[in-house]
Amino acid sequence: MNRVRQCGLILLLVLLGGCDNIKQTAFDALMSMSYDSAGLVKKSVQVAEHQIVYVERAGQTPQSPTIVLVHGFGADKSNWPEMVKALPPEFHVVALDLPGFGESSYLEGAGYGFDAQAVRLHEFAQALEIGSAHWVGNSMGGGIILALAQRFPQQILSMTLMDAAGLDDPTTQSDYEKMLASGDSNPLIVQTPEDFKKVFALVAVEPPFIPWPIPDVLAQRAAEGQPRLKRIFAEISAQVNSSDPSYLEAITTPALVMWGKQDRILDVSNGRLMSEHLVNAKLVVYDNVGHIPMIEVPAQAAADVVTFIESL
Repeated sequence: MNRVRQCGLILLLVLLGGCDNIKQTAFDALMSMSYDSAGLVKKSVQVAEHQIVYVERAGQTPQSPTIVLVHGFGADKSNWPEMVKALPPEFHVVALDLPGFGESSYLEGAGYGFDAQAVRLHEFAQALEIGSAHWVGNSMGGGIILALAQRFPQQILSMTLMDAAGLDDPTTQSDYEKMLASGDSNPLIVQTPEDFKKVFALVAVEPPFIPWPIPDVLAQRAAEGQPRLKRIFAEISAQVNSSDPSYLEAITTPALVMWGKQDRILDVSNGRLMSEHLVNAKLVVYDNVGHIPMIEVPAQAAADVVTFIESL
């Protein structure tokens, strides 16, 4: 969205809104405009005990191929609109908030590890009557898609693993892993708007422009959800740090392993190792890109996904 339009919208909201709710009102308006610009409509569906909120762009026909987009830890469906804009209109596109994240529900007694979330993705696809689809997952989302491919291979026509969790090269250590090893607090669990600047400096080579009041609102949400995020991170961390690639060798789903060469969260060596052990994989590495290609190079990421799908 054009920055002049953003500023105009925010000024209008300041004039019309009250001080107490202006940040949330402006945030909601900016998110709505972002989804609208990509042709995405916000919806929700009940899947077992969870309410899942998602955005959807219709395909040109009922038979249009479906792409399902799955975000990473601490993120949500708002990561995807710029990439969706670059996907051809014939694709049916769905991006969801995983349970425990974004606007989807969280239940204290439920599990949120890779396997539990993979089951929910399967049930989510059934609820939307998607059938088999092309799945794209970033970071934690990629690890969950790997679990989906293990448990429900019939659900997946292809998978794009974008700087995906689920395998760790024991011979390398990323900047993020060094921070955790030194006892620093987890930088992916933010508490203040200033933390967001640090996060984007860590996950992106060239941090994207984030208009007010998005950092303030997301920081407030993250602070309120800190116990939840810490619990989910603890649950998935064992799988994130897995150094045994043998489980990948049983997965035959066609895979595009997509990685930023300057990824400071999950080193690019993880992508090379992953592509070596998946029996039907292609590796694409982007120079001058970090952990979030769908935000850093959305058009190129979309083009590579489409080329991969069309090659099957």
